[in-house]
Amino acid sequence: MPSLFYYNTETSVELFRENAIPALFHFDRSFPNSELDILLVQYSLNGSFVGMQKLTDSDLHVCSYSKEQIQFGVKYHRKCRISIESLLRTNPTPIFAEFYLRFTNEKNIRQLYAIPILDENLRQGGQFVNRLSADEIAKWILTRRTYFVDGLTLSKSDRNSTSASYIRYPAYTSIEIQIQARKGGRIMPPFIRIRHAEIEERSNVAPEMEFNVNYFMDGTKHYKDIEITMSVLGTLSIICAAISAYSWGRRAGKIIADVATMGKLMLFECAILGDVFLIVIIAMASFITFGYKAQKLPYYVMLSQQQEWSFVAYLISATMLKFIAMVHKSAHLMLTKTFFIDWERPLPTVVSNTQHPPSADLDRRLSSATPTVIWSRTYLIANEWNELQNYRKTNIAVQMITMIALLKWLNFENWAAVAPGFSTGKLSISRISSQ
Repeated sequence: MPSLFYYNTETSVELFRENAIPALFHFDRSFPNSELDILLVQYSLNGSFVGMQKLTDSDLHVCSYSKEQIQFGVKYHRKCRISIESLLRTNPTPIFAEFYLRFTNEKNIRQLYAIPILDENLRQGGQFVNRLSADEIAKWILTRRTYFVDGLTLSKSDRNSTSASYIRYPAYTSIEIQIQARKGGRIMPPFIRIRHAEIEERSNVAPEMEFNVNYFMDGTKHYKDIEITMSVLGTLSIICAAISAYSWGRRAGKIIADVATMGKLMLFECAILGDVFLIVIIAMASFITFGYKAQKLPYYVMLSQQQEWSFVAYLISATMLKFIAMVHKSAHLMLTKTFFIDWERPLPTVVSNTQHPPSADLDRRLSSATPTVIWSRTYLIANEWNELQNYRKTNIAVQMITMIALLKWLNFENWAAVAPGFSTGKLSISRISSQ
């Protein structure tokens, strides 16, 4: 009887063995181990050996339009709907499979490594232990085999309480690969996360299936870097906001810091702290993206979905802070009373008693009368000019056309794909995930 579970080791030990896979993986296809070569060893329901098959040729990769190899370092994400008839036609009986990673080790010898499976439908004590977060990895239970489609277990003959037959299908399949920190090209033992769902055999709705390949690293350093950067720049922003509030208080004739001064301090801090959040997040996102694409050996990877939420939180906070700063700036421009002061000395006007051109004789005399300047008109024009500063000084249509030209015509949108290299060519829709 083959062993179906990992009994002699804990999950945390099995998935964090640094020397389990003695090989270097590359992003460059001219080097070995630049593709994820995963083999499926298949068995029938009675345990008989059926054969071996590549993952790209198996039913688990059914969402892909082509049978191309999975390039190492590329984040795959694909959803599709497959008819129930097609599932039952290709899988009339359950087929079990074991997964093996085939690679070339440091001695240039081909080697296989058994990939553990994290079946999210497995329950222990009434709890789906394999659906727990990574913080409770000690409760995970790893298995060695899984199946694709099961149309026998929940058939009508086995379920007397209902007249309908059900089938199980893999609603979610994900290959999880952890890159070792500070060891370029090294990976931890990968594992496959799979979750089956049930659907009525006579249902007219085609079941949806999802296939992913995810890369991740330990996020401790990522969170620590953001925390240190934000702490230092946040302190400097408070100092800058205090200086701005003090300058405003002096212009307003404030002798001591009152409630209005503290309110200005908070408003200035919103504007500066929003800029700090945007600058740090944009700088880190650009460094991570372009650094990831430029490397040949995987020293680090793109952020995981959980790590991306820290960026999203900072972006949401920056948006709210900048909105408060914009309202403050607009109110300042519209409510501030402005007037122009003309320091130019008024010019005298010439009054002549003759209809001839003025000449240097006694008929000419100077008048002390000067044109009257209406102060209310100058005051109104000044305030209208001040409020006009609230209007956008750029052309939105020109910006949209420019961005569409850069993203679509020059294919710069492909740089957002989580894939090594800076290629702007057309990428396969079946394998690329963008962030």
